[in-house]
Amino acid sequence: MDDERKALVVAGVYIGDITLALAGVAVEIPQFVQHLDVAALVGSDGEAKAIAGEVDRALAGEGEAAAGGQSKALPAALVKLTFEQALARGKLLSATRCLEILGEKDAYVDKEIKRAVALAGEGKFKEAAEALAVAASLELNEGTPLFQYTGPALHEGCTASREKCVTAIGADEAVLKGLQYLLGGEKASEAVAGLTAEARKGLLPYVALARDPDAPTFYEAHKQAHASLVEIERGELAALREDLKQVAGAIARLADSPGGDDKTLRTAQSLKKEFSEVESLVDGLQLIRLRRRLEQLMESRGDLESAKKGTAPFSDAVEQVLKLVDQLEGKKILDGIDTLEEKIVATQVTMLGRAVASHEHWQCLRELAFKYPVSPLLCCVRRIDAKWMVVPAWDTPLRNLVTQN
Repeated sequence: MDDERKALVVAGVYIGDITLALAGVAVEIPQFVQHLDVAALVGSDGEAKAIAGEVDRALAGEGEAAAGGQSKALPAALVKLTFEQALARGKLLSATRCLEILGEKDAYVDKEIKRAVALAGEGKFKEAAEALAVAASLELNEGTPLFQYTGPALHEGCTASREKCVTAIGADEAVLKGLQYLLGGEKASEAVAGLTAEARKGLLPYVALARDPDAPTFYEAHKQAHASLVEIERGELAALREDLKQVAGAIARLADSPGGDDKTLRTAQSLKKEFSEVESLVDGLQLIRLRRRLEQLMESRGDLESAKKGTAPFSDAVEQVLKLVDQLEGKKILDGIDTLEEKIVATQVTMLGRAVASHEHWQCLRELAFKYPVSPLLCCVRRIDAKWMVVPAWDTPLRNLVTQN
């Protein structure tokens, strides 16, 4: 084998890239490696020199083909060494292909799952989780689960049946569902289903970290988003609820007061009906509908002003409503509602770290799951006006279990 081909094999084995290693024994060197700086991939450390020695010995043992002076195939010993390197470097697609070439994929996966189950039984959850994650990845053709699809799928029924969400169901069911989502592999999923509920709980935070090394970053963003929503709930939303409650009460008293003219009474009755549900609209984040009701109230100012000339107690009730309208206008309540919606939606940006162009909750879930695979286990969706947004799920069994490390 000439030096160029041998360098490709050494580089492929060293970085755990079976495609590159196989390029060195191909009948014709593929185009994608012809201008590759192979030396830059390998370097000159002790490990590289040891692997170069292994390659020399393996190729010498296999002999040379008669035509072209190249090896007939990559020796099994080098495929195994590439597999070990791929596994160590987290190149699971390459590792899977190595096992397929060796015809050992199923046997290796079964062995690792059996080892993981034994480790879990001994309470060695970190080691068990790492073994399960690797075994599950080696099962999959993609190398890792396609979290950007399987993550949002956990929430596909949440807009209709929130109580069935993975963040709302019982702890044992949620933990099993969470583990099977994170692992993805069929054999690994069956294995965790056979463990005790306590063993699954012990595994969950470590499987989360094995699948999502950046999970701690998300945990902090998740915590910050939750804190922001709590602050909004206790601050702006509470103040808005109280203001509207006072207005609704004043309008109800006006509608029930004697002494008003027919036109003003009709206006008051209409406003009473519109404001009878304002507290539930605040709780449901129906901010557009609230804004419209307030606009209707402010547009009725002229009719109410003319009714001030009427007799008491109707005129007194009118004065009270107008006083509250003045206070709301002084607070610029309509602008405040617009700002409030922006602040609530911004909590999605806090969790993801960037805005989603469409502001559509499914797209946000997809991008969150792709960046942070653990995120679908700690989030759900909440309605705001006529759309939905992704929010942190806080008081849930999964949050406490997933983030406990």
